[in-house]
Amino acid sequence: MRELHFPEDLSLGLDKSEECFGKHGIPLDEKSVEMQESVFKSFHIKYANNVPEAISLQNDGDTLIIGFNYTNGIRPTITMGPVEKIGEFNMAYIYLHWLEKSHPKFTLGNLSLPAEIHCVFYNSKYSTLANASTMENGVVILAFPIQTLPFAPPLLDDITKHLPMVKMPGDVVYVSDPSRVNLEYLMAKEVRRFFTYHGTELMGKCIKDIIWFDFVSAVTVQQDFAENVKNMQNSKKIPIMKNFKATEPRKGVVIKGKPYESDVDTYSSIPLVDAMDAAVSIEENQTLLKLMIMVHLISVISIF
Repeated sequence: MRELHFPEDLSLGLDKSEECFGKHGIPLDEKSVEMQESVFKSFHIKYANNVPEAISLQNDGDTLIIGFNYTNGIRPTITMGPVEKIGEFNMAYIYLHWLEKSHPKFTLGNLSLPAEIHCVFYNSKYSTLANASTMENGVVILAFPIQTLPFAPPLLDDITKHLPMVKMPGDVVYVSDPSRVNLEYLMAKEVRRFFTYHGTELMGKCIKDIIWFDFVSAVTVQQDFAENVKNMQNSKKIPIMKNFKATEPRKGVVIKGKPYESDVDTYSSIPLVDAMDAAVSIEENQTLLKLMIMVHLISVISIF
């Protein structure tokens, strides 16, 4: 396997800005912020379903980082939608952002993973994430809540089975068959509804500017994925999720994104994202789960 080279700017060795602002929680408490509504074109991520040449998982002592290498450097790129007047944004990497606890909307019984999936993109006109991190409108992060389900689609199985190999800080492993994973598997199916605002904190470091897109729909993962993540440790040999640090979001207007009327009855513009229950809400997921359990019980009874 060809060795995967992490982006030169993965560590983000940047000077701290005067103030560092975090992000809002998902779902957003709309009563706690100044809210405006705006209509946007649907997101379009070109090359979202491209097969990576290599995928790495890294425990950096703070979180799980998922890195992608693509043939000829052709990376997933946001080309349309809410940011199209600002520029095109190339994907840098993905990481898990820890929460104090999971929101009840994304908890089913004792199944939960108090984290969000953050997909980091940088404005392509600045060439690298490090350069973009010093500019206004330089960085975009797509944030998705996580819901753990016992019958979630096994899209992340190839990542899950490698997680025990990154239990300790500094551990890095390469996914044995990267052709079975792409960016779409790490994003929610419904990307037409979101909240957007500005912040400055990326993985504990302060940068110039981040445009946050907090999506309403969750990424569903299986219980094995959640349990393996919970077993990851930091340098003090305690669960890495204990690295949660609360930061205040920037005070200001939060924009509630709505799709054009022509998009309401259509699926997302991300290729293949619509392959499975594209507009299924959390409540519908729970109803579907109950039906699946009933079918399973009936099938077991019928055997006897």
